[in-house]
Amino acid sequence: MTEFCHRCGDELPATAGSATFCPHCGAPQIYFAGQNPDAEQTGNPQTAAQPPRLQLIEWKTVIRSALMIGFVAAILNVASAGLPGLFLLNYLLIFSTPALALAIYQKHHPQARMDLRIGARIGLVVGLVLLGCMAASSVIMGVVARFGLHNMANFDAQLLQKIHQGQEMAQNWAVAHNIPKPDYSYMNTPEARVWILLLNYGLLGAAVLAFSTLAGALGGTRRTRRS
Repeated sequence: MTEFCHRCGDELPATAGSATFCPHCGAPQIYFAGQNPDAEQTGNPQTAAQPPRLQLIEWKTVIRSALMIGFVAAILNVASAGLPGLFLLNYLLIFSTPALALAIYQKHHPQARMDLRIGARIGLVVGLVLLGCMAASSVIMGVVARFGLHNMANFDAQLLQKIHQGQEMAQNWAVAHNIPKPDYSYMNTPEARVWILLLNYGLLGAAVLAFSTLAGALGGTRRTRRS
């Protein structure tokens, strides 16, 4: 069997099967366990065998538990449209989601590392998944209600009332500070209503994410466990 030097690539003599050094370049031909000759030959240390990186968080479990809780919250969100009494239960579930997710995570991985930073990361991801589930249920419910059931007139009237109240407050503030009254006629257009709704949902989503991250961090601190 022909052998070649891993450094210079020259053929090793047949009688040098047990030789310690290459007769051409003097490279050692004996390797310790775990040493990769290919990496030394190519000059790329990144190709050498390296120990696998330890994953601090098992994200599959986190996302699976968040989807389960988010699915229940989405069902309650849809059901609360016909049963207003479920709003309180839905809000309680939303605010307790980070604690529930951490409890489920540690139930499946009791020896997993846990601290403030890991708890905050889990809380942030859980909040994002929860917001996605809630947004999807709200969009589906709104499309069905407007184009299928045609019962969004009450919602539109309440939205217009709040817009008019905001316009009156802004105009009163302008009069009190001797500022010309601004023209808010564009606020009555459908496009303006969409932007107002998106702004409100964006602020609500930011508040939920902030709360979920903070709750996850606090939960991680109380459950601190280091591997």
